[in-house]
Amino acid sequence: MTAFVEEQSKHYVPKDSSQREKWLNDFYKMFFNDITNYAKFLKQPLTLGMFVPVDEEGGVLKEEPKYCFASKGSEHYERHEKYWKAKEKVMFEGFEMQPPKHKGLFDLVSKNGTLLLNLNFPINEDVEWLLTLGFGIELTHSALKQIGL
Repeated sequence: MTAFVEEQSKHYVPKDSSQREKWLNDFYKMFFNDITNYAKFLKQPLTLGMFVPVDEEGGVLKEEPKYCFASKGSEHYERHEKYWKAKEKVMFEGFEMQPPKHKGLFDLVSKNGTLLLNLNFPINEDVEWLLTLGFGIELTHSALKQIGL
C-alpha cells in the first residue's frame, strides 16, 4: 500500500496560490477516495472467483473461446456468456486451476505451470495477505476499476 500512497503524492501542485487551494481540496478528496477504495480492496476475503471464472455455486467454469458463433439462446451461447461474465469478475491475472486432488483443495498455478498456491476454499485470508506473499501478482482491469484506477 505504501507504493500506492507514494505514487498518489507525486501529482503536480500549481504554483499560483489561488489555484493551489482548489487543487489541494480536489486532490485530497480524490486521494482519500483512492486510499479508501484500495483499503477496501485489500480487506476483501479471498474467493476462488478472484483467480478463475466460477459459476454461482463456486464451481470452476471451463474456458470458452473469445468469440461465439452459436445462436443466441442456445446452450452453447449461454455457456459462453456465463464464462465471459464470470471472467470479468476475476481480480488476479494469469492463474489457472488444476483439478482438485481432494474436495475443496485447489492448486493455483501460473500460466507457465508453476505451482503458486495450494488453497482450500473457503479460505480465512484476505487480498492483502495474498499480496504480501511476493508473487508479483498482476491485477486485472476489473480489480483496478474496483480500486478506482
